[in-house]
Amino acid sequence: MIAGNIAKAIAQCEVKFVGLLSNTSPFKEVFFQLKSQQFVEMIRSQQPTEQILHFARVELAPFGFLGQSFMERLQDLIALTAYADPFTSPVASYLELTRRETIADSLNLCILREEFFIFSVVTLSRPPPLIPSFLLFQNTALLASPGR
Repeated sequence: MIAGNIAKAIAQCEVKFVGLLSNTSPFKEVFFQLKSQQFVEMIRSQQPTEQILHFARVELAPFGFLGQSFMERLQDLIALTAYADPFTSPVASYLELTRRETIADSLNLCILREEFFIFSVVTLSRPPPLIPSFLLFQNTALLASPGR
């Protein structure tokens, strides 16, 4: 991901964490960030404009229906294609390498939250372990003793 191979990062997440990344998941913001970074990497590697715009139509456009915030960022991203040198454009901040790290951190946080949720559900679905009654009484006695 930090190296810019966003498609590989998304594919690995889709295999290991099914349903984590989608337009309808609780983590749709991170999914949008990943897809937008994939778009940026296409610009950075100077892929043909037709290919970049096709990606935008197919992969990014559906996010526009999720709200005004998504639509505004989509417009900024698409604007990168209008400049002969996008690195000097008003929206050049999308091309900064530090964005990769920020998005990788966001993805890692989503994975940790998902893993914690699964762990919590599995843990809570098990019956509590049986505690021997002598331990319960022993602890109660320690709490009740006046010398402590």
